[in-house]
Amino acid sequence: MNATIHHAACIVLGLAVLGTTGCTGGGEAPSEDLASIPDVPACADVAAWDADAAAFEDAVTDTIARLRRERRRCDGGPATGRVPALVLDGALRCAARVHALDMATEGFVGHTGSDDSSPEDRVARTGATMFAVHEALVAGAPTPAAAVDLWLSDPEDCTALTGERFDRLGVGYAAGPTGPSSGTLVAVLGRSSPEETTGTTGAGSTASTGG
Repeated sequence: MNATIHHAACIVLGLAVLGTTGCTGGGEAPSEDLASIPDVPACADVAAWDADAAAFEDAVTDTIARLRRERRRCDGGPATGRVPALVLDGALRCAARVHALDMATEGFVGHTGSDDSSPEDRVARTGATMFAVHEALVAGAPTPAAAVDLWLSDPEDCTALTGERFDRLGVGYAAGPTGPSSGTLVAVLGRSSPEETTGTTGAGSTASTGG
């Protein structure tokens, strides 16, 4: 399978307080141990995970962290200043794993799940509240480095992964029937606080694909 990339973003504007429903439709505040997979029904099938798949996820996460430390610029210009490290979020990892497993099992690639769920739906089911969500997909990338390189070649994914808008990250990987070359990788980024905006309050979502 040739590697392909997809990305989607949800934006909620003009929210004044953390308790306001965001992209995910609300939910309980995350636990103190943010990196743990939540003990909720939506995450039951992905709490225990294949060791090799988890290692793939960790390698992707480490690569993204390095890029942020190096202040990678998507326009190819010189690095400027550091950006904050992303917080590893178990709820977002759950959402990423759920969708990666769905795509690998059902044999499709796209942001709409086999149950018609959106990226925002999948995050909401974990109980997390995010004020913005970005989902990046790769199908068929043989290595973590190759997967991240594909994301960096896409302006929207690159900006989401290396910029300052998002502060939470969860990565999910599911191997396909023929190994990594048929596997699916999902990165879900979230913003845990409202964005400071001016003007009319409103909400919207955008999605686009690249390959």
